[in-house]
Amino acid sequence: MPNFQISVNEITQAAANTGVGANATSAQAAGIHDPDAIFDTGGSWDWSSGSPEINVQLDTNIVNQTAVNTAFDGDATSAQAAGINDPDALVDSGSYDSSADFNFQISTNLINQTAVNTAIDTDSLFPF
Repeated sequence: MPNFQISVNEITQAAANTGVGANATSAQAAGIHDPDAIFDTGGSWDWSSGSPEINVQLDTNIVNQTAVNTAFDGDATSAQAAGINDPDALVDSGSYDSSADFNFQISTNLINQTAVNTAIDTDSLFPF
């Protein structure tokens, strides 16, 4: 019996902070937990009776984080934390009768983090 599993997980976070006479801060936390599993407990096909079983697993996990902080006469800070836990498994416990089962697993995990922080001390801008 063919088994197909497709998982698409995406987190997008964007923060833009501007502080005048104060602080501009950002804190972002993102996590993807994707414990995918395909279990095949059926018997394999015999080539004389048909094609072998096919197990396909495709995972795409994306975390995008962007922070832009601007502070006038203050502090501009960013803190970002991102994690992807993708314990994929393809398990075939069926019998083997001169024809192997096909097992495919493709996992794509991507974390993008961008932070731009600008702090301007207004006391030093004008000398008078």
